[in-house]
Amino acid sequence: MMLYKKKLCVAISLVIASTTTANANNLPREMAMGGTGVASGLINTAGHTNPALLSSKSTKEVFSLAAPYFSVGVSDEDDLIDAIDNFQDSNVFENFENSIDNAELNIASIESVKLNTSELNNALAELDNKQVHVNALVGTSIAVATETIGIALTANGIVDVSSHVSYTDKQLLDDFNDELSIVQSCLGTSTLSCAQQSQNLNFIDPVTGDVNFDPDQDIRSTVNVSGIAIAELGASFSTSLTVAEHHVAIGVTPKFVTAKTINYSQSVNDAELEDFDSDDYTTTHNNFNVDVGAIVSINEKWSTGVVVKNLIKQNYDNEYNAQYNYIIKPHTQVAIAYDGGWINAALDIDANKKYTSRGDEQVIAFGVEIDAFEVAQVRAGYRHDLENTDNSLYSAGIGFSPFGVHLDLGVAGNEREVNASAMLGFKW
Repeated sequence: MMLYKKKLCVAISLVIASTTTANANNLPREMAMGGTGVASGLINTAGHTNPALLSSKSTKEVFSLAAPYFSVGVSDEDDLIDAIDNFQDSNVFENFENSIDNAELNIASIESVKLNTSELNNALAELDNKQVHVNALVGTSIAVATETIGIALTANGIVDVSSHVSYTDKQLLDDFNDELSIVQSCLGTSTLSCAQQSQNLNFIDPVTGDVNFDPDQDIRSTVNVSGIAIAELGASFSTSLTVAEHHVAIGVTPKFVTAKTINYSQSVNDAELEDFDSDDYTTTHNNFNVDVGAIVSINEKWSTGVVVKNLIKQNYDNEYNAQYNYIIKPHTQVAIAYDGGWINAALDIDANKKYTSRGDEQVIAFGVEIDAFEVAQVRAGYRHDLENTDNSLYSAGIGFSPFGVHLDLGVAGNEREVNASAMLGFKW
């Protein structure tokens, strides 16, 4: 329990440190149903999932106000947060530094430096490529929906941030230890071999025993935080028409976007994931983008949908790291949904990959909902990531909607990741 409390604190600190596009998977009903929603969503999520939902034939509500909704998710699959704390608490870096400061030209002293060098090298190797991923969402929306015309306004944001350790000192520490071994083996001898080797030393003066190694300057392994925080203000519009006797809803969401790329890098010994101020490591971009979608009613119970999000490709750079870019590409999802009144089901498929701070993802999502008299709902789902099956999630959730008030709760997770989401609102 204490471990998850700590991870939640880190997630919250990263969110607060950033300005927070909404990811439909983070909304409670959609999260609970595996991340579906393109053809099965409600009007309170139209601005996030598919603007065509505002004029879909299956739409039951005329008005919806969602205020607020929020979610947070943490994946610390390698226990990075605890690993960094344990590294810093172990004093392995300080022991290495002290042994260098107190080094003398004798076997015992050099053996102490060698031991501390090996311990530091092993400790850094244990941290190598460990990572933690945090995502969070907060926002509000208001929607008015009819088959003729639908309008929704949304204000929301998401933080998508990953942190990992870059271990770059193995060769340096190995070379340093090799030189210590040469000096140690040659103490008290004057062989030609020792004389020749002593001339090639870079870190140690074989005469005085002075060590030319500054841990604070020479150790380059770092904790890195990278990702993006996006705030969106969008207006969704929809209408419908009849094509070959099928009801077709179409919608569009133009949106103003403020994006902040985050790129933080600090020494492993000094990094503070819980306290760093991302404002010191961000670059801000302002631009417009647009989502478009459509839903076709096959019959009274079945419908299909498609949405293309972020039609305009964006490449967000960071002034603190010229090599870092967060890429937003057009992302297409297709879906099929069943509305049986008391039972609903949906299948959503990513038609192409989507970039996130922890790598590409391409998802197939399935979800079901049992609705008791439009008053209480129970939901479950599964989200399968084709790019990395370790990121696949099981999900569940509940909803309460008496007298026009609705409260939705959703959770999703696996053995290494946990996500939770909630929404309070009104609809009729």
